[in-house]
Amino acid sequence: MVDSSIPENRFKFAIESRPMNDIYPKVKSRRQFLQVAPVLGVGALGWLEVAVAQDAILKDSDAEAAAIEYRSEAAQVDPSKYPKYVAGQNCSNCNIFYADTGAPTGACGIVFGKLVAATGWCTSYEKKSG
Repeated sequence: MVDSSIPENRFKFAIESRPMNDIYPKVKSRRQFLQVAPVLGVGALGWLEVAVAQDAILKDSDAEAAAIEYRSEAAQVDPSKYPKYVAGQNCSNCNIFYADTGAPTGACGIVFGKLVAATGWCTSYEKKSG
C-alpha cells in the first residue's frame, strides 16, 4: 500500500527549490564546476600528502620503534645495553634499508608505513652485503 500523504517527487522539489548559485555562489554553471573540480581535487590531495608526510617518519617514542628498539641516532646507542651494536652500524648500511644514496630517510623492511632515519639503528640490523 502506498502512502499518499508523501509526494513522490519530494526530493526533486528540495533540489530544484535552491538554484545552484545559492549553494555555490562562485560557480555559475555545471560546466564551470566541472572545470574547477579537478583543480580542487588535486589541491586536496596535495594537502593530504603533506599532512601524511609529516607523521611518516618513525620517532624513538613510537610503539613500532620500541618493539625493535629503534634509535634515530646510532651514535646514541648504548653498547652495554645493546651488545649486538657495533660502532659504524646504522640504517644506511643495513640490508633492509631502502633509499637513494645520501638520502636522510628511507623505507625499512621491518617498519611499514613510516620512514626511518639513515643515521638510525635497531636490533634488526643486518649488514649490507658487498
